[in-house]
Amino acid sequence: MGKTTIHVSSLRFQYPQATLPLFENIDLTFAVGWTAILGANGAGKSTLLQLASGILKPEKGTVIRPEHTTYVAQRTDDPPPNFETFTGAYDREACRLHGLLQIDRDWFYRWKTLSHGERKRAQIGCALYEEPQAITIDEPTNHLDEDAIKMVGDALESFKGCSLILI
Repeated sequence: MGKTTIHVSSLRFQYPQATLPLFENIDLTFAVGWTAILGANGAGKSTLLQLASGILKPEKGTVIRPEHTTYVAQRTDDPPPNFETFTGAYDREACRLHGLLQIDRDWFYRWKTLSHGERKRAQIGCALYEEPQAITIDEPTNHLDEDAIKMVGDALESFKGCSLILI
């Protein structure tokens, strides 16, 4: 298993209010490249992404992930933690992502006035700017029109690590 894989072994996870476990004895390995997670509402897709990225901890079993794994949340209420740094950066990667995703530098000051589509693009830009070894993205096309979906696709195309995407 390489340093950019995510390996789930004998995983068990149950929410405290649930009567049955959501996952029981799950074994999965996600290699370098893109893996799409599909399923019905309430099937545990977002929970799996959060377990894979370390946001949630399994009740039993293990999740081995790269040290630098980034999670992009579905909700766009709050700016990403590195948003101010990213919008103010002028290095090559920041400028590339600003251009690809059409992110303006004043967005940090205007978060509350941004559309949810602009916020989603900002979340993805910030996540890619961190240059993680693995990335998990929950609903990357929420709130995006056709042009914005193309922008996001172009930006994500350059990511070469282990990638889980919920669609």
